[in-house]
Order: sequence, then C-alpha cells, then structure tokens
Amino acid sequence: MERFGMGYLEERKLVQRWPQPIPAVVSLVLTLAVFYLTWWIFQDPGAG
Repeated sequence: MERFGMGYLEERKLVQRWPQPIPAVVSLVLTLAVFYLTWWIFQDPGAG
C-alpha cells in the first residue's frame, strides 16, 4: 500500500521565483520601512 504524499519533498522541482538580487532588495526595503514606521511612531527625536 502506497502512502499518499510520501516523497513529495524529494520529488518536487524547485523553481526560482525572481532573479537573485530582487528578493534581497525587496526584503531590505520592507525591513527599513517597518523600522522607519516604528521609529516615527515611538521614538521620533524631533517630536518634542
């Protein structure tokens, strides 16, 4: 009896979604946006 789904990870073909530098740039931009937003909300040095 064959178990459904066994060996799925070994048999699948991995495809690259985007060319290489794009995911790193997108990740960096999102990280900086979250940092800037939290800085602006909680620790803005010019707010006082």
